[in-house]
Amino acid sequence: MRTPYLAVAIAIAACSSGHHGSTTATPRSACDVRGNAPPAARALAVSVDRLDAMKGKKVDHVQLLQALRALESSLQVVAPSHVKEIAAVHQSGTTLSRAIGNTDAHADFVRIGLVNASRALAAEQPAYSGVACYRDELAAMTEAAQRIDPNKKLVAQYAEVRAALRAASHVVLAASTEQIATASGRGR
Repeated sequence: MRTPYLAVAIAIAACSSGHHGSTTATPRSACDVRGNAPPAARALAVSVDRLDAMKGKKVDHVQLLQALRALESSLQVVAPSHVKEIAAVHQSGTTLSRAIGNTDAHADFVRIGLVNASRALAAEQPAYSGVACYRDELAAMTEAAQRIDPNKKLVAQYAEVRAALRAASHVVLAASTEQIATASGRGR
């Protein structure tokens, strides 16, 4: 008789421990207003959440590749005139796709993509993104990308890569969501 109750308790525990939405390990930024953002910006935020969920478990180049592709798509929305930088992010993903399963791959190509993404976002600040979260997250993204040592293995630098991508997702959300500026009272 206890078995059905135990099964129900286990099922409830499994459902409540699943990854529905964001991870609890990473607090959301004031820039993280997903519901009002375009699909590409929301997809980037979700892919970064998934990459964050892998923290401490294993290195997942496939999930990193999805985050880089989502970053590329987001840049096409918020910084479409920065074709050269978007191409560098694309090339970063292409190179990573060839390194899937290679734990000896160095971080140089990922760093190049993230640095170019931060340049595109820095040059393309929409008028309503003058809020502090945009500037703070852009600075955090740039700093995290610069901390990635191109001569070291990528697997040893996932913390920096995740930090740069997390900040990038916040910048993209801020750049694509005018409501952030009006909600904070510090817009235009």
